[in-house]
Amino acid sequence: MEEKKMKSPKMHDDVMDAIAQKIVRTGALVEAFDPERLKYRYTQARGSDIYQGACRLTGKNKLYSGPKLSKEQLAVPTTYETRQFLYSHNLIDRVNDPSSLIEEWKLTDQGVEFFFVYTKLLHKQWKKGSQSGKQRMGTLAMMLLTMGFYAFYKMTLWGIEGAKTQVAKRHALKQRRRY
Repeated sequence: MEEKKMKSPKMHDDVMDAIAQKIVRTGALVEAFDPERLKYRYTQARGSDIYQGACRLTGKNKLYSGPKLSKEQLAVPTTYETRQFLYSHNLIDRVNDPSSLIEEWKLTDQGVEFFFVYTKLLHKQWKKGSQSGKQRMGTLAMMLLTMGFYAFYKMTLWGIEGAKTQVAKRHALKQRRRY
């Protein structure tokens, strides 16, 4: 098996959240309560071997930050249901190696993103809608700018209305003096 570490894809938190929701929606992972830590965490559904099946088919003993599989675990044949799930969700695809003409399975782009988020969900408490420090600062700056602009807008309107009122009073005063 290959020992080469897989390169992590670069994804925005919104994309990762959407993929995480898809993973839970498809039943690949379920949320379970951990009584030791008193938190919910993601775990593989009972009888599910999606991760192991993807490792077996691609010939890798580990995907991203997922658990490392032993040679015995990799030797177990992948079930038809697991292969069908991976193929029908466009996570893996068959390719022919041009040099050896041997058919092998590879992760698709969608599969790379899926298993990157999948393994992150397995190993840490996922925070939905999590933002990095830079994103939070950007959001805060936009809120302050918006509030500042709104305050400036309201003060300008107040000033214009005040000026109109003063002009109207002067005009009314002039009209009274004429009569």
